[in-house]
Amino acid sequence: MHFIWKLIKSLFLLALIIITAAGFYAGNTAYKELFTAPWDRILGIENHRKDLTAIHTMEDRYGWHRVTVPSGDGTNLRGTYIEDRNNSKKAVILLHGLYQNRSMCLPYVNIYRNLGYNVLLVDLRGHGESDGSMTDWGNMTRKT
Repeated sequence: MHFIWKLIKSLFLLALIIITAAGFYAGNTAYKELFTAPWDRILGIENHRKDLTAIHTMEDRYGWHRVTVPSGDGTNLRGTYIEDRNNSKKAVILLHGLYQNRSMCLPYVNIYRNLGYNVLLVDLRGHGESDGSMTDWGNMTRKT
């Protein structure tokens, strides 16, 4: 009977070790996947950050101005400037969401133009035609 009890304890300990090792392996694999996979895949977001067909079509059709805005760290942000027909002094800057580009803001342009605003659409860092990478979002350090 003593032998059976020792065998049960040994099998239980072996099972515990195997389950713990499998858990570490699964956790490590998930951790590596999370930090190496692109965020659009992790979050389930459709990635449209390089699809500029819609904005280029509108720029060509209506004569909107393509612009480049240099940031404080030298990164060039590119966008579209839409001038108000009545030479207004008011302006609004429309920004897109993650994994998008300035084309995402097109449905809102006429709302602000009808209110008499000049409109600036900007591609954020690493999106659309702007330089930089998305990994430097939130980086508050400046080059000296």
